[in-house]
Amino acid sequence: MDSANHELVTKSDLAVALAAMKAEMKAEMHEQLEQQKFEMLERVEKVETTLLNEFRKWAVRLETHVKVHDLEISGLNQRLSFLEDQGDTPGKA
Repeated sequence: MDSANHELVTKSDLAVALAAMKAEMKAEMHEQLEQQKFEMLERVEKVETTLLNEFRKWAVRLETHVKVHDLEISGLNQRLSFLEDQGDTPGKA
């Protein structure tokens, strides 16, 4: 081997290089975690929006059904009231 092409590395040189690599890896992992967190929050927001929109559609349909039933009940109450009034009229049996 040609010793001119090889440099000797000390333990402190390795420690410095290792610390630099750890710092770089830590920064990359932090960046990746932040990106994943952002993507997850976007997905959660989309799911929330979808759920709220579907709930709103359901509530509007339910409200329509309730109004229709209220009108039907009101009509039945009017008819019942009319029939009861007819039964209370003197001379009617």
